[in-house]
Amino acid sequence: PVGDGGNDEILSPLACGLIPTGETELLDDFEIGRSSVSALLGGGGVASWVAVDAAGHASGIRSTVFGMDGGQTVSPFWVSGPGVVGDFSEYGRPGVSALSPSGFIVGWKEQRSANSVQAMPFSESGEALSPSVVVASESEAGFSDDEVSAVRTDDGYAFLWARSDGVVLMRFDSERKAAGEPECFGGASADYAVWGEPYSPAGDPAGAAWSGGDMYVAWLVQWGDPLHGEVLTGVFGTLISKEGGVGPVADVDGSPLVASRHNPQVVAVPDGAMVFVVRDGADVWGRLVGRDGMSNLPVQKVTQEEGMQYMAAARLNDKRAVLAWANCSGTVSARLVAPPMNPVGDVARHMVGEGEPWSCDTPPGVAVLNSGQVVVLSKYVAAGGKPSSKVSFFAPSPEGCIE
Repeated sequence: PVGDGGNDEILSPLACGLIPTGETELLDDFEIGRSSVSALLGGGGVASWVAVDAAGHASGIRSTVFGMDGGQTVSPFWVSGPGVVGDFSEYGRPGVSALSPSGFIVGWKEQRSANSVQAMPFSESGEALSPSVVVASESEAGFSDDEVSAVRTDDGYAFLWARSDGVVLMRFDSERKAAGEPECFGGASADYAVWGEPYSPAGDPAGAAWSGGDMYVAWLVQWGDPLHGEVLTGVFGTLISKEGGVGPVADVDGSPLVASRHNPQVVAVPDGAMVFVVRDGADVWGRLVGRDGMSNLPVQKVTQEEGMQYMAAARLNDKRAVLAWANCSGTVSARLVAPPMNPVGDVARHMVGEGEPWSCDTPPGVAVLNSGQVVVLSKYVAAGGKPSSKVSFFAPSPEGCIE
């Protein structure tokens, strides 16, 4: 599997628990909105986010680089912006991926004179390696308020985003050149009809790649009209080969069972793809999908916590995925999950601030550094109402094993 961090030699399979090890504040003059985090191949990590000004307007995309200890080694800088006063529809949540042998690339959706998906590469010191480029123009980009998801592959990277007629995948090689044309899949279909209606894509695509180039992608779908009645949601997915072949679209999450689902996540392991999703603001459910894109395994509950609206997942090593989430009481939590979908060890909890209310509508970001340290970026509102963000650290430990 290709991951943005983790080290199978450093991380023993016996390490089946997590322990909180500290925190640091992510300092910026702008409020940190929806964000993404990635490990860097040279060590440390990178975070990229929608920057929000004091009036609550999305002003652009900013990034920072942090070291192995989580401390910022590069002050936050503009990737795109500052933009004109507007709202969150002007910039979508960015995706960020490590580059080989070093550096990173940020991709995002932007609306100025027209919608577009753009990307810009940087060195690990935060220096731009080239100007931003338009990855997809308006006809390919779709709505600007959707996120862009970045997936690292063994020979480059890929960007994913949703639009009204499906999910778009665009691959790039190690020289940052487009490897083929954009692929669109997962559009509205009469398969899995509910109330006599076909499903339609609802966004939040996520993916993970195996060595060799094959990839599994999952995304939200919905039935019904969110403006005029009841809406049911689901999670669908498909296998995409390195050559560009798209497999059959399959129901990953036993749809439709509940009305509310959020941000599916995908982690590649040797036996397949672990797909996770938050249901009804309280539970994370998951299923292991085989390397052929199919699964006969049941959907299983992985963890439960009231007040959880969003979570993030990353590959720890071949035998473990890590889940992270923040609730509304000021606690950042993480736990390990082993294939096919077995919770491992206790939930590790880190109280970030006593009495500090949290913003529960902003998904956290999680990455596993080369050292094996797990870093979680989450947003909170400190005393006095000032929004801020903190990076919480967790470390694998053999303590608390239940295997």
